Amino acid sequence: MTSHGEGFLVPGRFDHAPRTRLVFGPGVSVEVGSAVRAIGGKRALVVTDAGIVKAGHADVILSSLRSAGVEVAIFDRVKENPTTEVVDDCLGVARQQQTDFLVGLGGGSSMDTAKGCNFLLTNGGRMQ
Repeated sequence: MTSHGEGFLVPGRFDHAPRTRLVFGPGVSVEVGSAVRAIGGKRALVVTDAGIVKAGHADVILSSLRSAGVEVAIFDRVKENPTTEVVDDCLGVARQQQTDFLVGLGGGSSMDTAKGCNFLLTNGGRMQ
C-alpha cells in the first residue's frame, strides 16, 4: 500500500493474506468434511492423540469427513512434545493410506506432528 502515490508504505499498517484458513466457533467441527472436499481432499488422515479420541472429539471429525465422501484414517499416537519417531510413525500411516490431506486435531503436539508429517510427505527427507 502506498501513501499519497509516493511509493512509501503507510506506517503502522499491513496487509497480510495467509494461505491458512481458520474457522472457529461452536459446532464448526461438523463442517470439516465439506471444507476438505472443497479444497480437493479425497483421503484424509486425522492426526490426534488418544485423549481426544477417548473424549469423543475425533468421532465428530471422522463422521463429517465420511459424510462428505472423504476416505479417512486416524493416527492417534501423538505424544506430548512429539519426537521424530512419532512424526515418522505418522508419516508411515500417511503413506500407507495414500493421504492427500492432513487434519490436525487437538493441541500443539497434534499440530506439530501433522506439520512435520506434511513437510516430509511433501518434500521427502528425514526430520532431524
